[in-house]
Amino acid sequence: MPEKFRQKLLMHNKNLGSTWKNVGYELRRFFYEWVIGIKAGNFEKFSDLIIADKIKRKVSQEVKDQFIDDWSKLNSPDDLAEKLDDCDTLRSTFRSKQPRKE
Repeated sequence: MPEKFRQKLLMHNKNLGSTWKNVGYELRRFFYEWVIGIKAGNFEKFSDLIIADKIKRKVSQEVKDQFIDDWSKLNSPDDLAEKLDDCDTLRSTFRSKQPRKE
């Protein structure tokens, strides 16, 4: 559920006929629901959430698909980075063991 509000927050656009006040209200509501949903009750958890989200935006869809069941729960930047580094290492090892096509 929190992921839905994060997406709404990121993708929200001002509709024709809507006021900027309404846009601000909607963005604040989406943000609030996202933060409450992931239980970021203190500054450290909140900063982890923002940093993890920034890292997630830089990850390719192919890698995201590897974590499809856990992606929305990976809110610790340290845990996320460790999993992504492990994935990179595994992919690199797999590629180096592939026979070269000639």
